[in-house]
Amino acid sequence: MMQAMIFLPLILAASVVSFAGAMSLHVTEKTNAICRKGLLNTEAHAIEKLEALRSLNPTARILRGADKVSKLTMVIPFYGQLTAVSLQEARIIFHMVQLGIIRSANLEMKNNLLRTTQDLRQVNDFGIQNFVKSEVVNSPTLAVDARPKENLTPDYQPKIDFAELMTTQLKWTLQLEKMFPAWLVDLLNDQKLRTQDFNLTLTCASSTQKKENNQWQPSLTEKTQNQYAIIKAKQLLSWY
Repeated sequence: MMQAMIFLPLILAASVVSFAGAMSLHVTEKTNAICRKGLLNTEAHAIEKLEALRSLNPTARILRGADKVSKLTMVIPFYGQLTAVSLQEARIIFHMVQLGIIRSANLEMKNNLLRTTQDLRQVNDFGIQNFVKSEVVNSPTLAVDARPKENLTPDYQPKIDFAELMTTQLKWTLQLEKMFPAWLVDLLNDQKLRTQDFNLTLTCASSTQKKENNQWQPSLTEKTQNQYAIIKAKQLLSWY
């Protein structure tokens, strides 16, 4: 009986830890699904913006080729009808449309990633507040080059390393320690064990993949942490 009383707290502790581990499998599957869906949607919307931007290239070439035109009438995609405006005015308006698509793409990607991190934090299957902590690790901007770069109405094309530069990555932590009762936390502390060591950190990432018809599609990806760090550095440099 005395032996049973001595080992009872350890048996209960092992049971609680095992239960928390089993429950973490369910939450892992659920949060992975949320992350993957959110990242793939983010990539898909970015690709839509890329194609909208590329669809303007023929008009950009027309405006670059126009010379000594005092007034013109034309329709600018995503803007509308221009009547009797100067070539310079038309080019300025057109460039604003191009830049507007890029800014819209970047804002949409940022908002979608933040929304996904919020969705992860709201996972609350056990009635425990702040059970999931999440953050954006890699956050891209639309990786396109202007050609000719200094022209007011350039063509826009994906950068050479477009797939890498469009990599997104989220990280989240399942705080299993919050499932432990106070007596178990005290017991673990007595055993010189940190409750944080039982937490589980997960990641998921996505990028774009080029198809045979020169189009892009969203795809999940897996890389080492060193590779992600290099990609993040490239993304930061691409802003300048």
